[in-house]
Amino acid sequence: MSLEEKRAELERYIANTRRTQRRLAMGLVIGVVVSIGLLLWKAPVGGAGIAICAVVALSGFWITGAHIIDFRQRIADLGKPKTLKMVGGAKRF
Repeated sequence: MSLEEKRAELERYIANTRRTQRRLAMGLVIGVVVSIGLLLWKAPVGGAGIAICAVVALSGFWITGAHIIDFRQRIADLGKPKTLKMVGGAKRF
């Protein structure tokens, strides 16, 4: 696979991850609206719904954001030569 093909593949990954973030945002908007409605009806149920939306938002955007950062780093490293690092030094038996 050539460098341009790898770059194009990583750009597709970034675009797909952005699309996933938009879908997540739309789902969270719906979840928060429903949770607010439930909050007016029964406070504990609505509060739990809002808490769940907050956890999903935090973890979802954190993970997808990390993927985008990783893909961008891979694009930046495409032209660089690979270096090997020795870890731990010599082993004694």
